[in-house]
Amino acid sequence: MTPNIRLCGGIDWHATYTNALTSDFLSGVKLPIACPTARAAVELALYPFDPEEARVVRVTDTAHVETLWVSEALLPTIEHYPLLEQTGELEEMFFEPQT
Repeated sequence: MTPNIRLCGGIDWHATYTNALTSDFLSGVKLPIACPTARAAVELALYPFDPEEARVVRVTDTAHVETLWVSEALLPTIEHYPLLEQTGELEEMFFEPQT
């Protein structure tokens, strides 16, 4: 189960709705789109874009940004940033097998 599915399953809707009603902030109650897999989430996020032109950065998580994976369309941009360097060859985006 992906993190966004776990997140949605852990929402206390009663508390959420109570807070929205008492704060008069109904527009603040929004449900994120939940996908069953990380691959499905990335495919959905990239759906509106041309895959050849999508400028994508992937990180393990926001606490570990020592290594970034960038799309081919974004690769020329890293040449302008001295702190970034290409350390590997182009490859397909990898997703952990679902258990």
